[in-house]
Amino acid sequence: MNKAETADEILRTIRQLIRRVSEHSRYLSRNVGLTMPQFVCLKAIGQLEEQGTELITVAGVAQAVQLSPATVSRIIDRLTRAGFVTRVRSEKDRRKVHLSLTLSGSERYHALPT
Repeated sequence: MNKAETADEILRTIRQLIRRVSEHSRYLSRNVGLTMPQFVCLKAIGQLEEQGTELITVAGVAQAVQLSPATVSRIIDRLTRAGFVTRVRSEKDRRKVHLSLTLSGSERYHALPT
């Protein structure tokens, strides 16, 4: 296989992956009621809570899901408005905001598809 054929095969594979991710994202929106980024962030917060992580921050979630903190902050805003996540400002350091799942968020987390 020459370089041009290899490059074409790689591009075809990337397009297939993008299409599958898009299809799965639409499935999640329809059946779970969350966008893919919301799903990933909710799952990350739930997993961090299960691991016993005491201080879950936007930066920690951003690192776990490999998105920028600014992007994760906007996603957390939507999850907060939906009643799945709460934000609590730290008493020791007012600059830090700790995240946790609400009862509704915990129920949604445990019902998430794998």
